[in-house]
Amino acid sequence: MFEMAPQLRRSDLDELDAALGVDAVTVLSECVSLSEFARVERCDGEIVYMYGSASHWLGSDRGSVWMVGTDRMSECGLHFLRKSLTEVPEITAHLRFVENYCDARNLPSLRWLSWLGFTIEEATPWGVKGLPFHHFWKEN
Repeated sequence: MFEMAPQLRRSDLDELDAALGVDAVTVLSECVSLSEFARVERCDGEIVYMYGSASHWLGSDRGSVWMVGTDRMSECGLHFLRKSLTEVPEITAHLRFVENYCDARNLPSLRWLSWLGFTIEEATPWGVKGLPFHHFWKEN
């Protein structure tokens, strides 16, 4: 999974920096270790995106969903969209309420979240840099 860190989309790298101020390898490691469900998807043998979900605390029915990808996602776009329609509900089925924050500059991710039916709120300052982020959520 760490081999994809240097290839992350600029929009994802900028979001991780603005939200957490840490490097991609650290974030990927923490996301995977804290998630009940974490998956990778490959295109021609290369990891092109990772996603997962995690409860806010042990036994909670509230949690977060996350996803990062590389520029190669566009080559597998239709596959990614079809897969996310079935996999996102699957990896969040144990949660009643799913939420997270998305950098207002990360337009590809905001379009994807909207397409999946998440409610996207107006952007407000958030993260370690206080840049505009959209809180997004969905009830299962």
